[in-house]
Amino acid sequence: MNSLTTQQFPDLATIALSLTGISDNTKQTYLMSMRSYSKYCTDNKLELGIDSLKTWITNAKKPRTQSLRIAAARRIFNEVFANHPKLKELMDSIADIKVIKIDNSVKESEYLSNDEVQKLIAASSPKIALMIKTLYLTGLRITELLSIRHDDCIYIRDGRVVQISLVGKRMKQNTVFIPADLYSEIVSVFGGDEFMFSHEGKKYNRSYVSNAIAKAGVDIGKDVSAHSIRHSFAQKLLERGVSIDKISKSLCHASISTTANFYLHGRASIEELGILE
Repeated sequence: MNSLTTQQFPDLATIALSLTGISDNTKQTYLMSMRSYSKYCTDNKLELGIDSLKTWITNAKKPRTQSLRIAAARRIFNEVFANHPKLKELMDSIADIKVIKIDNSVKESEYLSNDEVQKLIAASSPKIALMIKTLYLTGLRITELLSIRHDDCIYIRDGRVVQISLVGKRMKQNTVFIPADLYSEIVSVFGGDEFMFSHEGKKYNRSYVSNAIAKAGVDIGKDVSAHSIRHSFAQKLLERGVSIDKISKSLCHASISTTANFYLHGRASIEELGILE
């Protein structure tokens, strides 16, 4: 295929739109990919072919973009060069490309110490403070927190603990616990009949709560999100020696490997490296 000149290539965008057996959304995705590839070749004065295609794919800065480019290239060039002798060489060349990997581990800057959480609570309004306390005690996602209903809550341990049963991400059943006195304070402050965190009879808007938490973070000099508090909950358990399996279940992750990728960094710490000695 390297021997073919750019002028001999059909219009790749037109080919993308003529594909069958795929959704219109996928066609549009492939169309945009082929326009991107053609523009890349034009801007860099390259011929359309194996070498330029590989460079265009590997130059993608995000794994998702790279994967989309590979998928589009496979389908489009299979269609255009179905009977061309260079097709196998092209497909083998694409298959050799290793998709870049993202480091999903949570960095030290992405979680808060217990003292920082307390400062965040102090910097927040009374209602947001109660939400932060609950997030930090349960590790819930913000959407899960705001969906808790009073019907989900029952008293256990002689009335000293409230057990909350809810459906989390991917419809997974989850159970978390908070002190009964915290629940009583929430009921007193929010006063909703249905949702635990209620505003005028309805659950709070996620964006409103997220922005309020971020603003409190600015006040204490930290870049904070609701998810930072979830990470802080996990880090707290990890520091207490709780097993990664139990942390995974507490976070309601899809698998233990997800938890491990986030919180087991697999690299030496600053202390272990002796940087400060």
